[in-house]
Amino acid sequence: MDNASNALIMAAEILIAILVLSLIVTVNVLFGSFSRSVNDQIAKNRDTAFNAHFYNYLNRADISASEVASIINFSKITNDENGYIRIKPDDTSTNAKAPYYINVYINGKSFFWDFGNPDGSKIYVNDNVYNNSAQFKDAVNSFISDYKQYAFCCNVKKIIMPASGEDKVKLECYSDSDDIEVSIIDKKHPNVKQDGNIRVVRICFKTVNPVTEYDITNSNDYTFVIQ
Repeated sequence: MDNASNALIMAAEILIAILVLSLIVTVNVLFGSFSRSVNDQIAKNRDTAFNAHFYNYLNRADISASEVASIINFSKITNDENGYIRIKPDDTSTNAKAPYYINVYINGKSFFWDFGNPDGSKIYVNDNVYNNSAQFKDAVNSFISDYKQYAFCCNVKKIIMPASGEDKVKLECYSDSDDIEVSIIDKKHPNVKQDGNIRVVRICFKTVNPVTEYDITNSNDYTFVIQ
């Protein structure tokens, strides 16, 4: 009887131990899954806030030189924080190693590479300027001064002057913009430092052709339509 009782007690202890271990494993799996879900959501929220810096310019034709300068500075700081050097736009090999390198284009040229003043007599940034914070600041300030009379647009296909009986300029915008480009990089990419998901890597601005009777920098004077 004693042996039988002892055997039952041992069996019960083993069963309890198995149940406890199973519970621990289950809790760890559930907690791990929950933790990953939370981290993924945090990363998405961070990316959304980051991308908002760029999407605020979408479908606009009233962007000032100072606003363009602001996104230039933001992009440069982000590139520096990621340890990225100045990259030639068509250098695919180097670009592949810098998946989150941000380029700011104006009239089809990169501000960090080949964009210059209105008459084309100077380029704002070279390697020395890009790598020297004081010189880079001077270059951005020169850009603001040179283009202070200009407005810029992003994702605007064309500006249509008002027809008879209309009182507003119409901005015809793209439905699927290529003026803002995102990079979708796997978190396991060897050159990605952060757990990013989708981040803007390029934004394109264009100078707006002068409009005489209508102030294109005043949103009350225009409407936009998506094409």
